[in-house]
Order: sequence, then C-alpha cells, then structure tokens
Amino acid sequence: MPPVDGHNTTGQYIPANHGTNGTLLVTLPGFSQTIDAMAISATKQLSAEFPFSPDMGGGDVLGLGWVQCSIANGVRSSSSTMYLRPILARKNLHVLINATVTKLFQTGSKNGKPLFRGVNYASSSNGESHSSL
Repeated sequence: MPPVDGHNTTGQYIPANHGTNGTLLVTLPGFSQTIDAMAISATKQLSAEFPFSPDMGGGDVLGLGWVQCSIANGVRSSSSTMYLRPILARKNLHVLINATVTKLFQTGSKNGKPLFRGVNYASSSNGESHSSL
C-alpha cells in the first residue's frame, strides 16, 4: 500500500522482496519527522557503526532503515482484522484465547496441498495440554 502521505518510497524498501496482492496490508510510514532524515544521513556518514538497511522487511534487519507497518487507509491491518473478522460467523470456527498452538496435525491433502484439521495447544490459564481434531 502507498503511505498515507503519498510520498515517493524509492530507496525505502526493495519492491522485489514484497508481494502486492496479499491479505495483510503493509505500508511505509507517512509524514516523516525531521529526525528521520538525520538518522538516514548518519548511515552514510557512520556506515560502520550505523549501517543502512535498504529493506527492514527483507530479512536483514541489522542497521537503520524505513520500518514497514501493517496499516492501510489509516487502519491497522492485523491477523484479526484481515483473516479472522471475515469468517467469525462460521459454525466450525472456534477461537481460544490464552492458548498457544504447540503442534498441527496433517490430516490429508487436497489438490497437492496439505490439510491440517487438528491442533495440539496449551492453555496458559492452567498449563494443561489439549488436542482438538
């Protein structure tokens, strides 16, 4: 997504590292602050101490660069808003809070893609392990 202020993002990320049609919407911050230009300038003057990272979402995050945000149209784009909210009415959807998935169970495949219809999870409220198939 283009940043909210519509500025030119050339040099702030590497387009080849990113898709453009995914579900989770990602952008660069809009409305730069004065300190932003000074920090980027430091990467040129003191590159050994403060290297410039041409893409903070590209795998090599050591250094200074432009951080990407999961925001679109002024609204945060998250797993909850982009994946969960559209399917909350499904009868076969069960949402657990305070639980951590510890294992997925592959139950078959369809069109060459694996199907996962089982999960092992731990409840943080009592520390017990559970399975759901």
